[in-house]
Amino acid sequence: MSYATLADFLEELDRLGQLRSGDATADMPEAARLHRNLGGDDVPCVTGLLATEERICRALGVASPEEVAERLGRLLAAQSVRAAACESVAQVVDGALAKFAPRPARVGSCQKVVRLGDDVDLQQLPVPCDGPDMARRTITTGQIGSRDPASGRAWLGHAELSIHSRRELVLHVAPYEPLAELLAAYRKAGEPTPLAVALGGNPVCLPAAMGPVPMPIDGLALAGFLAGGSIDVVRCRTLDLWVP
Repeated sequence: MSYATLADFLEELDRLGQLRSGDATADMPEAARLHRNLGGDDVPCVTGLLATEERICRALGVASPEEVAERLGRLLAAQSVRAAACESVAQVVDGALAKFAPRPARVGSCQKVVRLGDDVDLQQLPVPCDGPDMARRTITTGQIGSRDPASGRAWLGHAELSIHSRRELVLHVAPYEPLAELLAAYRKAGEPTPLAVALGGNPVCLPAAMGPVPMPIDGLALAGFLAGGSIDVVRCRTLDLWVP
């Protein structure tokens, strides 16, 4: 089965005994942990959500990783005629995923509370410090939303983001990652790169964002394929971007 929201997924993990409170003893070190008092606004935070292969497969609604490959293989087989006219494998995959394109929505849960300007304080986010070598608290599961500068289509990727101040995040990007390609494309065009960060949401979005998906493949369409239906997206309040 697939899960429409992170809350649905957490309820299932709790029912299966795979969710523990953040201050619980280490009886199940592989369990996901729900923390309720890490941030200034008492916003809950979950860690270790996809720390096991079993939970990754559960989030994707499959019995094994091989099932994802088999489903994608069947989808691509239907594109075999079109493949001859394409310049790259990425174009074939992108065409196959077109029917899972994201679905625009007028409102979304992520915009029930909106803070702008001086009301923004990133330091209040419930972000744990992952280890003694980490200089700043770092968001490790941020889904980075942007758009392809060539086509204007929505783009979904991943990067770690360290909290630098109330209104500044430090983006960690390796040169070989798809996000680096996106940043380079905007730099070449002489334009600032529009970026948004989505946290939580449908649990299939995070694996889709973290995969090494090259442009022009639409990461949101890939998430829709993994979920078995299009992902709802909303327009950002201060950027012309669509995010889960």
